Amino acid sequence: MGCSFQGVTVVEEFITEEVEGCWVREMDRDDRLWILSQSGRRKQEFGPKVNFKKEEVKIDPSGTIFPSWSQEFLQLCSSSSSLLSDFEAVELGLLEYEPLRGSCIAPHIDDSWVWGERIVICSLLSDCHMSFIRGEHEVRVRLPRRSMLVMQGPARRWWMHSIRREDVKGRRISLTLRELSEEFQGGGGREEEGRKLKEIRFV
Repeated sequence: MGCSFQGVTVVEEFITEEVEGCWVREMDRDDRLWILSQSGRRKQEFGPKVNFKKEEVKIDPSGTIFPSWSQEFLQLCSSSSSLLSDFEAVELGLLEYEPLRGSCIAPHIDDSWVWGERIVICSLLSDCHMSFIRGEHEVRVRLPRRSMLVMQGPARRWWMHSIRREDVKGRRISLTLRELSEEFQGGGGREEEGRKLKEIRFV
């Protein structure tokens, strides 16, 4: 297995400045919505509660329903790229990075027993770089403000990704969408759980 870096697509100017401002105002309408997370980040999470060690998914409508403004995000994803024409997100994660807090995220690969092949990330408020690491190899991908990144294939499965502390130059909010793995899709062993998760996203 070689170290060829494939599977990352960046769409610049994915949204307008007006749309960005509208979404951020919705996220910030109540500062209590932001919860302190690890490594100087704050977060808001919408979707199932997942116990990765036990491989359990808790379907709780009170925490699973997506915010109303995110419907526009999902619609833009499916219409802006053929890579996402059949993309059905069941998790939306917001991460806020601030240089004054030393925000960063350590190299990691997103879990694959529950999350599917494609991960979508929209970057708001400032430019940044994402570092992809595999062994001694590193590739840095620029994420311009208001861009969308689609991660799949080798970049999703074999390369760890991270945001370095020194690459956070101003407040940045990342919007991450995840779809379900094949286990939760039609014909999978947990198809019924997957169906319920899709149904209650916008109840």
